[in-house]
Amino acid sequence: MKKNILVSLIVVLMCFGLGGCGSKNEEQSGESFSVSLYTNSSAKITWDYELSEDGIVDISSEYDDSGCDADAAGCGGQEIYTITAQKPGNVTLSFTSSENETAIYEITVNEDLTISENHHGTIFLEN
Repeated sequence: MKKNILVSLIVVLMCFGLGGCGSKNEEQSGESFSVSLYTNSSAKITWDYELSEDGIVDISSEYDDSGCDADAAGCGGQEIYTITAQKPGNVTLSFTSSENETAIYEITVNEDLTISENHHGTIFLEN
């Protein structure tokens, strides 16, 4: 009985010392910010983006046409890009529209995964 308790205690202490038993440390995401860009596929106004380096930030997007009337043909909306810190470093995020508008973000992800960003370029937000 004492031997089983001792073995159990050793296993528990080893688990705590090694950061947990049977679980992986998940990568943590840091701070995020969003960029909304006017988009209208009917008028062929779309956006592409490019990162100078992969892995520093993650980008997701969603389309929001909630400002459009359901019966309005050709109504545009907003493409909302969410940029989330993944690891420390510097990266340039460049958006370019089919109308040759640009939005450029110089992004610094700090050690604590907070973000500092500087925006420059022209940006096409409204219809």
